Amino acid sequence: MSYSKTDLFNLALAEVPAAAVVSDAENSPEAKACRRFYAACLSELIDRYNWRFAVKQAVLAELTNTRDTEWAFAYQVPSDCAKPLAIVVAQWMQAYPAEPGEAYAADLLNGRAIPYDLQGTKLFTNEEDAILRYVRNDIVATDLPPLVAKALYLDLAARVSGFLTQRDERKAALLGLARDALEEARVMDRQRQPATAERTPDWIKARA
Repeated sequence: MSYSKTDLFNLALAEVPAAAVVSDAENSPEAKACRRFYAACLSELIDRYNWRFAVKQAVLAELTNTRDTEWAFAYQVPSDCAKPLAIVVAQWMQAYPAEPGEAYAADLLNGRAIPYDLQGTKLFTNEEDAILRYVRNDIVATDLPPLVAKALYLDLAARVSGFLTQRDERKAALLGLARDALEEARVMDRQRQPATAERTPDWIKARA
């Protein structure tokens, strides 16, 4: 099940409680209050945890290396990258075919993550044919799994409640519910992560 932005506004307003909206773009006080806080709620939610649905991988486009005395390669950071997580190399796709690219760099390299440096929209590393695992910046309402959406609309409800009603006790209660929902969503997301393989492929051993 997925929710539209209007759905999330109405779920939040029901918790306040306040009147529902027909459209997230309408000019009612309730819609304006939700719009005022929605972007911040979504941005902070994505930033708090590396949600599985928000993480993707991309083969990086190589650029002219302006720091060739420090790094072997330079790459363009994808335009939809909000936060880089790790450099992934092609061999991982072969070593872990069941969940290609889903394990984290530090896990697969037993704590020896591939180093890189960011400079604006350029990424420098010593890894050839690098693949970047990152959190994307184009998340919309319909991307959110139900439990993550719940954490969002409860946080939005708390902020809207304080703005529309000035009822501090209701705002505090909603903030508590939002924290609980966030933790529940994190637990569920962790349970859906693939287990880290115990074996270490020969190509990784050779790096040691």
